[in-house]
Amino acid sequence: MKASHSSRKGDRTEVFVVATREQARLLTDPASVRFFKPFLAVERSQKEAAAELGCTLATLHYRVKTFLAAGLLEVSSVKKRAGRPIKRYRSVAPEVFVPFSLTPYADLEESLRDQLAPVWTALVSGLASAYWQAGSYGRKMFRDQRGVVWTSPATGAEGSNGPEDLQAFYTDIGLPLSEHDYRHFMGRLAELYLEICEHAVRASEARAGRERTYLFQVGLVPW
Repeated sequence: MKASHSSRKGDRTEVFVVATREQARLLTDPASVRFFKPFLAVERSQKEAAAELGCTLATLHYRVKTFLAAGLLEVSSVKKRAGRPIKRYRSVAPEVFVPFSLTPYADLEESLRDQLAPVWTALVSGLASAYWQAGSYGRKMFRDQRGVVWTSPATGAEGSNGPEDLQAFYTDIGLPLSEHDYRHFMGRLAELYLEICEHAVRASEARAGRERTYLFQVGLVPW
């Protein structure tokens, strides 16, 4: 089932509205949706998508077959050549909406726990790896020149305390903010996220997968 809506810019944008529980499951299961994202509003061959994801062609082929059978992907073009033609795939619409009523979750909290579990696992693993390689086995607590208190892994008691010494960055803090400041900082974080994503896309196109992948995560929510 497809529907249309007006975007914020007043344009008409086609949206695919998920209509079955199988479609909802495929687009909410973190292990599944990872393989759908490369095809969202972009045409990709299986080889291109596998390179982007860093997985084998066999793994991606299985996922593509599943998405095609569920009506979430379509063959957008076919390039003829000697031997087997190259098929390119794309999501059935530029945008996809998944009604919560079709998801397998009891409530939003359960849904978010499931969605974020692999992210938290990757975050902890990445932090541990970065700190281990740097020999940051201890922890140091200090207050910087701005008055901000830091608790971070450290290689020893001596040494400077600054951003240039960090092997990885993760922190959380409770902030007393007005509603205006809360909205302002959310906007700034969104701008930073878009800037980093745009840079990542350009870098990926220029270096064809030779760069290392980093997990970037931000959050600002009422506590």
